[in-house]
Amino acid sequence: MSVTGFLTSLFQNCHSEFKDLFWKMAKEIQKMKEIILVYLDRSGGLEKFVHDCKKYNDSKQSYAVYRFIISINPSDVAELDATLGNYILHKPMKAAGIFQSVCFIAIKTLSLIEQLQTEAQVSPHCLPI
Repeated sequence: MSVTGFLTSLFQNCHSEFKDLFWKMAKEIQKMKEIILVYLDRSGGLEKFVHDCKKYNDSKQSYAVYRFIISINPSDVAELDATLGNYILHKPMKAAGIFQSVCFIAIKTLSLIEQLQTEAQVSPHCLPI
């Protein structure tokens, strides 16, 4: 069963307002993930991230967690998307979780670190500049 199918069956008996809120939040998070990729690409962070991944992949050492330093200018992010900028400033742990998801998806999609198995192994440290 697909994720969408599972979620649809799970929420069949839920109140319609709850369903609407859930899907709205899911779309909002997806939009923030896309904005993160745009920001990283424009700021040079994506190139640095890929370079860091290659260093991990080329290393003979095995890692339980892959740490990444991601420099963020909150005002630049807020210009791209106010919601994401607000998350970074006022909900940094949630923002870090979204960055973690983006990093994991990028690593798996581009096959950047062969040894990586779970999203929990990706530890982005978002530092304001």
